[in-house]
Amino acid sequence: MRFKVELLDEVFAFLRHHCTAEEKQDFQDSLRCVSESPISSSERHIDSALSPYELRRFRFGAEKRKIAIFQLDATESRIRVIECRLLKQKRGPQKESADEV
Repeated sequence: MRFKVELLDEVFAFLRHHCTAEEKQDFQDSLRCVSESPISSSERHIDSALSPYELRRFRFGAEKRKIAIFQLDATESRIRVIECRLLKQKRGPQKESADEV
């Protein structure tokens, strides 16, 4: 079963201003996969600033560094993409300085 997809205006703006043509195509391809199988094609996303409920996200773009965050409404068979952004880069382990050894 394919889910209906809605994109908020902020998502269109992000794609227009922050993505290359290849990244936009990757977004469309990833969104198509998510619309066919939302749970297995996405990851959990918790962000209390966006929603008190669990959201989902999928990665797209060069090196999968961009994410699209969406709400999943299984009763309505609907996916609403509410935000796209760059994925925050995780910091590696801190190197010990010679003074700390």
